[in-house]
Amino acid sequence: MFTYKGCNLGVTNVHLNWKSNRKRQEQMNAVNNWITNKVSDYELLCGDFNDDPYSMVHQYLIRKHWIDVAQFKEIEENMIAQPTLDYRKNPNLKGDVKQEKRYDWVMIQENAAFEFPTIENVSISGDSVLTSTGVFPSDHYSVFVELKFNE
Repeated sequence: MFTYKGCNLGVTNVHLNWKSNRKRQEQMNAVNNWITNKVSDYELLCGDFNDDPYSMVHQYLIRKHWIDVAQFKEIEENMIAQPTLDYRKNPNLKGDVKQEKRYDWVMIQENAAFEFPTIENVSISGDSVLTSTGVFPSDHYSVFVELKFNE
Protein backbone atom coordinates (compact mmCIF):
# COMPACT_ATOMS: atom_id res chain seq x y z
CA MET A 1 0.00 0.00 0.00
CA PHE A 2 1.15 3.54 -0.67
CA THR A 3 -0.20 7.01 -0.01
CA TYR A 4 -0.56 9.70 -2.65
CA LYS A 5 -2.07 13.11 -1.86
CA GLY A 6 -3.58 11.71 1.31
CA CYS A 7 -5.19 8.75 -0.46
CA ASN A 8 -4.20 5.19 0.50
CA LEU A 9 -3.85 2.93 -2.54
CA GLY A 10 -3.46 -0.82 -2.31
CA VAL A 11 -2.04 -2.70 -5.29
CA THR A 12 -2.05 -6.50 -5.49
CA ASN A 13 -0.55 -8.43 -8.39
CA VAL A 14 -1.46 -12.07 -9.04
CA HIS A 15 -0.34 -14.90 -11.27
CA LEU A 16 -2.97 -17.60 -10.99
CA ASN A 17 -2.59 -21.29 -11.82
CA TRP A 18 -2.80 -22.01 -15.54
CA LYS A 19 -3.94 -25.64 -15.38
CA SER A 20 -6.90 -25.80 -13.03
CA ASN A 21 -10.12 -23.76 -12.84
CA ARG A 22 -10.69 -25.01 -9.30
CA LYS A 23 -7.23 -23.88 -8.16
CA ARG A 24 -7.70 -20.46 -9.74
CA GLN A 25 -11.00 -20.06 -7.91
CA GLU A 26 -9.40 -21.08 -4.60
CA GLN A 27 -6.48 -18.73 -5.19
CA MET A 28 -8.76 -15.82 -6.05
CA ASN A 29 -10.94 -16.41 -3.01
CA ALA A 30 -7.85 -16.35 -0.78
CA VAL A 31 -6.50 -13.18 -2.42
CA ASN A 32 -9.86 -11.41 -2.19
CA ASN A 33 -10.17 -12.33 1.50
CA TRP A 34 -6.65 -11.06 2.13
CA ILE A 35 -7.42 -7.74 0.38
CA THR A 36 -10.70 -7.38 2.30
CA ASN A 37 -8.68 -7.19 5.53
CA LYS A 38 -6.59 -4.26 4.24
CA VAL A 39 -7.51 -0.68 5.04
CA SER A 40 -7.18 1.48 1.95
CA ASP A 41 -9.22 4.01 0.02
CA TYR A 42 -8.73 2.29 -3.32
CA GLU A 43 -7.68 -1.27 -4.15
CA LEU A 44 -6.23 -2.33 -7.48
CA LEU A 45 -5.96 -6.00 -8.39
CA CYS A 46 -3.95 -6.84 -11.48
CA GLY A 47 -1.94 -9.56 -13.13
CA ASP A 48 -2.12 -12.81 -15.06
CA PHE A 49 -5.41 -14.45 -14.12
CA ASN A 50 -4.95 -17.21 -16.73
CA ASP A 51 -8.67 -16.95 -17.47
CA ASP A 52 -10.90 -14.91 -19.73
CA PRO A 53 -13.56 -12.38 -18.69
CA TYR A 54 -16.30 -15.03 -19.05
CA SER A 55 -14.72 -17.27 -16.42
CA MET A 56 -15.93 -18.13 -12.93
CA VAL A 57 -12.98 -16.21 -11.45
CA HIS A 58 -13.95 -13.04 -13.28
CA GLN A 59 -17.62 -13.42 -12.35
CA TYR A 60 -16.64 -13.98 -8.70
CA LEU A 61 -14.68 -10.71 -8.69
CA ILE A 62 -17.56 -8.80 -10.28
CA ARG A 63 -19.87 -10.14 -7.54
CA LYS A 64 -17.32 -8.95 -4.96
CA HIS A 65 -17.58 -5.39 -6.35
CA TRP A 66 -14.46 -5.37 -8.50
CA ILE A 67 -14.63 -3.47 -11.78
CA ASP A 68 -12.64 -4.66 -14.79
CA VAL A 69 -11.21 -1.39 -16.13
CA ALA A 70 -10.94 -2.73 -19.70
CA GLN A 71 -14.59 -3.82 -19.70
CA PHE A 72 -15.60 -0.48 -18.18
CA LYS A 73 -13.72 1.33 -20.96
CA GLU A 74 -15.29 -0.96 -23.59
CA ILE A 75 -18.76 0.15 -22.50
CA GLU A 76 -17.79 3.79 -21.99
CA GLU A 77 -16.11 4.19 -25.40
CA ASN A 78 -17.76 1.41 -27.44
CA MET A 79 -14.41 -0.28 -28.09
CA ILE A 80 -13.05 -3.81 -27.77
CA ALA A 81 -10.41 -4.57 -25.15
CA GLN A 82 -7.23 -5.96 -26.67
CA PRO A 83 -6.12 -9.54 -26.05
CA THR A 84 -3.13 -10.10 -23.80
CA LEU A 85 -2.43 -13.61 -25.05
CA ASP A 86 -2.02 -13.68 -28.82
CA TYR A 87 -1.30 -17.07 -30.36
CA ARG A 88 -0.98 -15.73 -33.92
CA LYS A 89 1.45 -12.87 -33.40
CA ASN A 90 3.60 -13.88 -30.44
CA PRO A 91 6.43 -16.30 -31.34
CA ASN A 92 6.48 -17.57 -27.74
CA LEU A 93 3.17 -19.27 -28.55
CA LYS A 94 3.84 -20.44 -32.12
CA GLY A 95 2.26 -23.74 -33.01
CA ASP A 96 -0.61 -23.35 -30.57
CA VAL A 97 -3.98 -23.07 -32.28
CA LYS A 98 -5.95 -21.45 -29.46
CA GLN A 99 -7.72 -18.12 -29.98
CA GLU A 100 -6.33 -14.87 -28.66
CA LYS A 101 -7.70 -14.02 -25.22
CA ARG A 102 -7.62 -11.34 -22.56
CA TYR A 103 -6.10 -13.23 -19.61
CA ASP A 104 -4.45 -10.24 -17.94
CA TRP A 105 -6.66 -7.74 -16.15
CA VAL A 106 -6.58 -4.63 -14.02
CA MET A 107 -9.48 -4.42 -11.57
CA ILE A 108 -10.42 -1.65 -9.16
CA GLN A 109 -12.66 -2.31 -6.20
CA GLU A 110 -15.77 -0.20 -5.75
CA ASN A 111 -15.76 1.92 -2.60
CA ALA A 112 -18.93 3.87 -1.84
CA ALA A 113 -17.02 6.22 0.48
CA PHE A 114 -14.81 7.52 -2.35
CA GLU A 115 -15.46 8.84 -5.83
CA PHE A 116 -14.62 6.36 -8.57
CA PRO A 117 -11.52 7.50 -10.50
CA THR A 118 -11.67 8.44 -14.16
CA ILE A 119 -10.19 5.75 -16.41
CA GLU A 120 -8.16 7.83 -18.85
CA ASN A 121 -6.58 5.02 -20.85
CA VAL A 122 -6.39 1.23 -21.07
CA SER A 123 -3.89 -0.26 -23.49
CA ILE A 124 -1.43 -3.10 -23.88
CA SER A 125 2.33 -3.09 -24.28
CA GLY A 126 4.87 -5.73 -25.08
CA ASP A 127 2.98 -6.73 -28.21
CA SER A 128 5.93 -6.17 -30.53
CA VAL A 129 9.44 -7.56 -30.80
CA LEU A 130 12.21 -6.02 -28.72
CA THR A 131 15.26 -7.39 -30.49
CA SER A 132 16.49 -8.19 -33.97
CA THR A 133 16.04 -11.89 -33.15
CA GLY A 134 12.29 -11.45 -32.63
CA VAL A 135 12.14 -11.64 -28.84
CA PHE A 136 8.89 -10.57 -27.16
CA PRO A 137 9.01 -9.53 -23.48
CA SER A 138 6.66 -12.36 -22.45
CA ASP A 139 4.07 -14.81 -23.71
CA HIS A 140 1.46 -12.36 -22.30
CA TYR A 141 1.19 -8.67 -23.07
CA SER A 142 1.20 -6.06 -20.31
CA VAL A 143 -1.87 -4.02 -19.44
CA PHE A 144 -1.34 -0.28 -18.99
CA VAL A 145 -3.97 1.80 -17.20
CA GLU A 146 -4.09 5.53 -16.51
CA LEU A 147 -6.39 6.53 -13.67
CA LYS A 148 -7.25 10.09 -12.67
CA PHE A 149 -8.25 10.68 -9.07
CA ASN A 150 -10.17 13.84 -8.28
CA GLU A 151 -8.65 15.95 -5.56
